[in-house]
Amino acid sequence: MAVRKTKRMGIVKKLAALALSGCMFFGIGSEALAASLKDVFDEHYYADSYGDVKEAYGYDREALWNHFRNFGMKEGRNMNMFFDVAKYRAQYADLEAVFGDDWGAYLNHYLTYGAKEGRDTGTGFDALEYADRYADLKEAFGDDVLALWHHYQTYGSAEQRDGRDQWIIDAEREAQRRASESAGSAAKPESKPVVVRPGELLPGTDTDTDTDTTPGEPQPGPDTDTDATPGEPQPGPDTDTDATPGEPQPGPDTDTDTTPDQPQEDGDGPEDTETSGDTGNTDSDERPDYLWNGWRPISGDIKVVIPYSMDHAVYFYTLDQYKYNPAVMLAAEQGAAVMACVGGQVVSVFQDEEIGQAVTVDLGGGYRVTYGQLDNIQVTEGSYVEAGQVIGFIAAPTIYYQIEGSHLYLALRLDGMPVNPETLWQ
Repeated sequence: MAVRKTKRMGIVKKLAALALSGCMFFGIGSEALAASLKDVFDEHYYADSYGDVKEAYGYDREALWNHFRNFGMKEGRNMNMFFDVAKYRAQYADLEAVFGDDWGAYLNHYLTYGAKEGRDTGTGFDALEYADRYADLKEAFGDDVLALWHHYQTYGSAEQRDGRDQWIIDAEREAQRRASESAGSAAKPESKPVVVRPGELLPGTDTDTDTDTTPGEPQPGPDTDTDATPGEPQPGPDTDTDATPGEPQPGPDTDTDTTPDQPQEDGDGPEDTETSGDTGNTDSDERPDYLWNGWRPISGDIKVVIPYSMDHAVYFYTLDQYKYNPAVMLAAEQGAAVMACVGGQVVSVFQDEEIGQAVTVDLGGGYRVTYGQLDNIQVTEGSYVEAGQVIGFIAAPTIYYQIEGSHLYLALRLDGMPVNPETLWQ
């Protein structure tokens, strides 16, 4: 009985798989479904994702659609930015046990059941959350995944509507909050390195020969200024016993809880003009403040070709489509030197189909920066680079950016989440 039951369950699974995959293109009513799928088929995405297809058919929509319908789906290729069949399969063992290598069945499963079950497409786009986020879409399309895909593809992206999974939005907000807190903590006087130019005094070590003192700035030693600004210490012995906390007291100083950067006064004026060597120290729990004082990665004026944008889609000219952009593309002449914005350790030197030769540098504190579209790379994995050091030169653009022209691809991530890379040098 056990063997017979097992065989029966196997037959049921196979029939389920055949029913789901068969209706994709080969079963009854498949033409209606095929027409709906064709509406959301993105020929530019399909061609740019698969070089052999692009070489054979260019951007011929009909030829590309026929290839996908007859071959691409069976080979596990993706037809648009909304659904990644390989990632969908990899995430769900229950589906792989039923469908195996029948790639079309995974797409049909998502359209029929997966979306309503809250399954992840592997792309970060959630059609039903897209509808829930906008009442007009919910009213017009309900839970029709293909209609929602088509709306975003045709209108939503250009209207800067957000179709991402909520967890991605939440994670990005958290990364932005942490980056903002890090930038804020880096701006604290006690955390910032002290920079003193020739002829200047260290902060908090003014003398009584300073004739252009800012109103309200404490004057060490006796003060003969008869028109002192209200709140400025007055000459002569001070009998004010209720002085504002932190207000400098002329004469011998018995204040033992002076603020660290408050000048110390005695009868002879300031003791010295030296400060302790820890002025540049940062708290171990704070993000490194050098991230907000880096070098510009290329010489000359900075011209943004495609801006960083993770809150709405931006236009990619060569691809002729709107997408989120976790990096910034900066115009640069081919052969121009690329400098490290911030020092760190090179953790990866790699080749990527979209961004070409690239280098990733670990900056510490959870930050990593990637420089792409490079040629003649000057660093190796495991080596350390300093801010301003040349790490490579601008290459000819990859096929993804032929219209944009030569440029530097620059991406910054905090604990794996995108952060605006322009914070590196601004």
